[in-house]
Amino acid sequence: MGMFDYVKCEMPLPDGKPTPIDYFQTKEFDCPYLEMYTIRADGRLIHRKPAYDCDPLGTEARDIDTNFHGLLNFGSYDVKTKESREFVAKFTDGNLVSIEQSPAV
Repeated sequence: MGMFDYVKCEMPLPDGKPTPIDYFQTKEFDCPYLEMYTIRADGRLIHRKPAYDCDPLGTEARDIDTNFHGLLNFGSYDVKTKESREFVAKFTDGNLVSIEQSPAV
């Protein structure tokens, strides 16, 4: 199985369904370890750096703009409905260009 990171998406998704309350999952980043990322409404990908990475005293987390460039695959699986949702977000020089639904496997 392996570890993953979480992605929250504030942008509308191409399937027209509401964004889940919880987060999507991704394995796109080096050393995935349950870190939190947000695709903000302004099209930037933000990494919520945990306190233990930011502050030697471990008291304060912070948001860091990743300036991500490339493709970000993320998705979810609903165990109740057995529905899978997969997306690919394209970023150029840190700005979201598009989000497309991945074809069903």
